[in-house]
Amino acid sequence: MAWQTGGGMLVPSSRGTELDWYRNTIAAGGCDIQLRGHWYRCTAPRLIEKDEALSYLSASTRTVSRLFPVRQFLLLAKAQPQG
Repeated sequence: MAWQTGGGMLVPSSRGTELDWYRNTIAAGGCDIQLRGHWYRCTAPRLIEKDEALSYLSASTRTVSRLFPVRQFLLLAKAQPQG
């Protein structure tokens, strides 16, 4: 699951820094994300808390995401469409 923001992508991190995908993304300095059938190259990953993450989302998405038990999110810089 990921949301496109004005400056990149926001990905919920249900277990914070304990997941392999999180560690791999940090080590590589970014990752590729498929969203709605399109691939995006994302860079500069940064772990942020839920309060900051909500500020990147639209009002309707904020309402839904408040229901998730996720407290941390990975914010990735400007998502560039690939191919």
